[in-house]
Order: sequence, then structure tokens, then C-alpha cells
Amino acid sequence: MTSSRSNKHKPFEIPNKYAMKHGDYVLEETPKAGSRRARNKQVFMLDTYKEKETITLSQYDAGIKLYTLWLRSGLTTKITISYEKIRFGRINNLSEKNMIARQEMLKAFDIVGIDLTHCLIAVCCLGESASSWAKQKSYHTRSGIDFLRLALDRLCIHWKINN
Repeated sequence: MTSSRSNKHKPFEIPNKYAMKHGDYVLEETPKAGSRRARNKQVFMLDTYKEKETITLSQYDAGIKLYTLWLRSGLTTKITISYEKIRFGRINNLSEKNMIARQEMLKAFDIVGIDLTHCLIAVCCLGESASSWAKQKSYHTRSGIDFLRLALDRLCIHWKINN
């Protein structure tokens, strides 16, 4: 008889040499001492956490709402090339929808707090893993997911998301 835990997750996919060479995967430490895994950087981390049941559905919804506010507010990096020879000052062409999204997002960040805000931006908006964020902030890598859960719970309370 097999345990339900072994059938819970999809089998690990081993990346090919081309994908590893071109940076599609990054090697990460696992909770098991001495073992590492390759994480696909092209997959949205909130989807991974929801699939592995690391976060709840309401936490996932709060993270997706934050990500849509992030996109709507215009804070993503722009990849367009400007053909202008001289640029004077900063060009802000934000519409009213962009400003409303930015204000709502900043209000949520005020409620969550500064450290948890950095965790939310890293995981929900920039696509980093919670453990790599914790490592950058000199926290224990296993505590990164706890920070993320706490921040997403505060967003669920703020936005009244209940599933």
C-alpha cells in the first residue's frame, strides 16, 4: 500500500543541460541536509505553493490580487527602447486607474508592515521563492514561507478574502 503523501505531488522533472546553461533553472537547498533541487524560474511561485498546498486558497487569492495591483500600478520594469536622443526628466504617464491601484497597494503595504511587504513584493510580484528572500534578509531559509503566510493572512483580513 502506498502512502497518500507520495502521490500528492508530481514527480520531479530533471532539467536538461541547455535549460540549466541558459538560466531557466536555479539550484536551491532543500530542508533535507545535503540535498539540492532545481527550481524552474519560469513558473510563478504562488502557483507552486498552492499546488503543493503550502498556502491556502484564500492566501493564494490575496497574492494574485496583490500581483494584479502591482501590474496595474505600472511598477513592472519597462523593456521598451526609447529612440529619443535627449530625455528631460522623468516621464510619468500614469492614468487614473494606475494611481488608484497604486494607492490601494500602498494602503495594503502599510497594514502589512515593512518586513512583510518586502516578502510580498519578492514572492508575489517579482517571482522569487520565499526561502531565497529569507536568505537575502539573513533569516533562516525555512522561515521564509512563514513570513509569506503571515503577510498573506494579513492581506486576506484587509481585503476580506474568505474561501
